[in-house]
Amino acid sequence: EKLKYPLIVKPNSLGSSIGVKKVENRKELIQAINVAFEFDRFVIIEKLVENLREFNCAVILGAGEELVSRVDEPVTAGKVFSFSDKYLQKPIKGKTKMGQKHAENLPEKLETEIKQLSLKTVKALDLYGVVRVDYLYDTKRKKLYCNEVNSIPGSLAYFLFDKMTQTKLVDKLAIIAESEK
Repeated sequence: EKLKYPLIVKPNSLGSSIGVKKVENRKELIQAINVAFEFDRFVIIEKLVENLREFNCAVILGAGEELVSRVDEPVTAGKVFSFSDKYLQKPIKGKTKMGQKHAENLPEKLETEIKQLSLKTVKALDLYGVVRVDYLYDTKRKKLYCNEVNSIPGSLAYFLFDKMTQTKLVDKLAIIAESEK
């Protein structure tokens, strides 16, 4: 009751594509909670970040490797970057794979902050391999939020690394997995 609409409702451990709903009132909230509970036993309800830009940054960590990707921005047809946006829509000119494009007009200070925070987050959570960290940025308040950490990102986030093929990334992950035994 302390949160004000609009809100985002999502299953706790299912990422940000399935079972996620933006709600504007109590009736929609109850419906969205019921849907989210179909996917998880815990549900997250949070204030919608207004004036939103989303960013993604990936990290490869392990076996002496410490590589941080470029910062990309999801391209969506609606207010929420949906499963359909990520996996079902046809490519649109100017987008990279997986509904992404290189973040345009991104201040260097913000890009550096995202990259540094991504590496720090992955290390703090004691993760290795390839991990994608997703951010929400309130353009009006100039405030960055770490939205989620994807320890098994779609397509292994290879597209976030310049000149990285999926095969090359899988080879790196095999070396990292062997070293972490």
